[in-house]
Amino acid sequence: LLLLLAAVSALPPNTELCTDHPSSDLDLLALPKPDMDLCYQLCQANTSCAGIVYMPPNCTFRSYQHTPLCWLKATWPAATPRPNCCRDSAFVRQPARKPVVPPPFPVCPNSTVTVTVNPTVVTHQVNPLYLGCHVDLGFSHEPRALYSQMLYAAAYEWGDPTMPWNTTLQPNGRGWTRFSDQGAGPGTLVFDNATLFNNHSTLRLSSASGPHLFGVANLGLGQEGLVFEANKTYEGFVVVKNMAGGSKSNVTVQMQDRSTSPPTILASQTLAVVEQGWVRLPFVLTPRAGTSCQGIQPGSDPTVGCPIFNNTYTPTAPMSDFTAHICVKCSGQFVVAVAEGNSVYLGFSFLQPGSWGRFKDLPVLQSGVQMLQDMGITAVRLGGSFVSKPLDTSIDYYWRAWATPVFAPEYKPAVVWREDIETGFGMFELIDLCRAMGIEPIISIFAAPVPPTDMGDFVEYCFGNESTVEGRRRIQNGHPEPYDFTFVELGNEQYNPLFVDQVAEMERRAVLLGIPNKIRYIFPYRYGIDEKDAARAAKLGLGNRLLTDIHNHGDGAVPTYLELKKALPDWGAVNLETNAGSHVVFRMLEEAQDMFTFFNNDLPGLQARTASFCWDRSGYQEGGLNDQGLAFFLPNMTWLQPPGHVHAVLGRTWLGNAVPVQVQGCGANCLLTGCVTAHAQVSQDGRRCVLYLLNLTPQPVQAQVRLDGGWQPARTQVTATQLQHPNLGAANTPAYPQTVQPQQVQVDISQMVQLPMQSFLAIPLSLD
Repeated sequence: LLLLLAAVSALPPNTELCTDHPSSDLDLLALPKPDMDLCYQLCQANTSCAGIVYMPPNCTFRSYQHTPLCWLKATWPAATPRPNCCRDSAFVRQPARKPVVPPPFPVCPNSTVTVTVNPTVVTHQVNPLYLGCHVDLGFSHEPRALYSQMLYAAAYEWGDPTMPWNTTLQPNGRGWTRFSDQGAGPGTLVFDNATLFNNHSTLRLSSASGPHLFGVANLGLGQEGLVFEANKTYEGFVVVKNMAGGSKSNVTVQMQDRSTSPPTILASQTLAVVEQGWVRLPFVLTPRAGTSCQGIQPGSDPTVGCPIFNNTYTPTAPMSDFTAHICVKCSGQFVVAVAEGNSVYLGFSFLQPGSWGRFKDLPVLQSGVQMLQDMGITAVRLGGSFVSKPLDTSIDYYWRAWATPVFAPEYKPAVVWREDIETGFGMFELIDLCRAMGIEPIISIFAAPVPPTDMGDFVEYCFGNESTVEGRRRIQNGHPEPYDFTFVELGNEQYNPLFVDQVAEMERRAVLLGIPNKIRYIFPYRYGIDEKDAARAAKLGLGNRLLTDIHNHGDGAVPTYLELKKALPDWGAVNLETNAGSHVVFRMLEEAQDMFTFFNNDLPGLQARTASFCWDRSGYQEGGLNDQGLAFFLPNMTWLQPPGHVHAVLGRTWLGNAVPVQVQGCGANCLLTGCVTAHAQVSQDGRRCVLYLLNLTPQPVQAQVRLDGGWQPARTQVTATQLQHPNLGAANTPAYPQTVQPQQVQVDISQMVQLPMQSFLAIPLSLD
């Protein structure tokens, strides 16, 4: 105890010595000095923080053994004694149950700063993969901004449409609801657990005699309703099984507008079911009119999955903003039905826009790709906690399950986690999309209990030709070209004890396939691999193709990497989750600051950064603390949030070669004092330069720009791009999606450059 008291400058109130509160981490911070009181102050400044756990140096993980650590807790879990006094805790406040109001940044001690840039000296090339973003399939809305499938629970596997629907327990919807024409006789709708398709339940559908349709309707994610565009083609298929023995049955598919009574038929096609067994019947529909959406109050319509906000799977979790989250009810619905006494089993349905609404005919929405392109995204990581769940749930994320075509009877598209469901979009679709866009796919796969031979099979499946067993399987599955990836993470946020053996087998297969030195293997534990496994890994001779994945709270990955490097000098690292829990102006500034830290340091071993998340749903937010999209989407629109605009500005102005830049006159430690930071890049020929300035303070600051090295631009007065808003909690709402957006401003670097409070500025300069 005496040693502990000597290690900290003060013990904060409510201290629990030799006590831990594991789980519910909001953030992990490496402190500049042993000081539990500083840890406490950082929690006080963060309204999402319920308490702290402090660990002094020489008592920490091997990779942090000389560093004091501070855990900020989102909730206050049960206490666990630590007899060795390696962790001490302090309660701070009850968890927030309302939108988090970001604390203001400290004030700069001066109103004027000097920014010195030397465009003639290139210090290093900035890694463009720092402009990536992260998609987590653990949240069912995440792929919906990208995946072209318009239907939810397409395999009829989530929820019995014959039973009442609880919007609070199942806010994302159960997929299908009972449908019948007015005047239709009684039909039979049975949720069948005995007759299976793709290992899941089916619907047994029978109609009464007569022309009236009886069946089911799909309203999409959260039963918000579907949006159809007039006179544009939509295509898809249904997988059905005839119940009529040797007789023919008919199935009708329709696009309808449900805002009228009865619903208006916009397009219809009747499909003949002749064969026995499961058959896949394609269709093409062209609606004669479009459908629309309207806003509704949360919880006001029991047919829409939009309960009172923050009624999530973690009800105490705060959210950064409610204003950008709205409830909508759109009028489109897709119907599968029978008439004239027909009877069928329904196994799977698929509906997507025609080529006009997709990217290069992939099962990907053009609007989703446009979001990524608008933000200048260079890499997309697909991963998250869904690949680190126990065997009985995560096995559905096993790579072999994803490899089977979506319409095949043995396909397993239904993966349930946190009351969510996933269908049809996974690692292989992401690889195809990224390669078509010319950006980098980074995949995390279920690996912890998987034998090394199976992981070797994964490499063979992705890169093998028809002479290999797994390569031949990929070709038979309809993909003759290899699935070309470089980065693969073996698990997520877990210690994978099989990592070294899996990597050894995967690399052995890669050498046999003629692709040595290609794949980079990511260890999924932010604290690094232990000493014993590190020694085994060193014998593989892979150098910095072995990487540690650092997950953090929006910033701090660079100092964490530098600490890891002390223990693992030959390893590289990636920062594949930046769980800032926010999409507001505060996150915009935090995102810019963190990327400046990446850009300004020459760190070839730190090989990628993917911001969490690429996007979020504007409707019901199941993520709670993970409400952190760079962009938002609704069934009828997509738009960027403030941090997404930072990425967009950087992507549009990117030159790639870092040059020295120094700011004097304002504090360098943004946690404790006001902060103005900068970054600068030049083009390959040295004739263009872009200077980025970030004012994190709640006051305007004037910047005097000095250019060293004799580099003088042809014009000192230029048009710059500025992001700024006085409210740190401001977001872009569906009604006002341009509240925070880039503005063009005139800047003269021969005069004082005005930096408004809480602003980001990109100044282009040129010798021409």
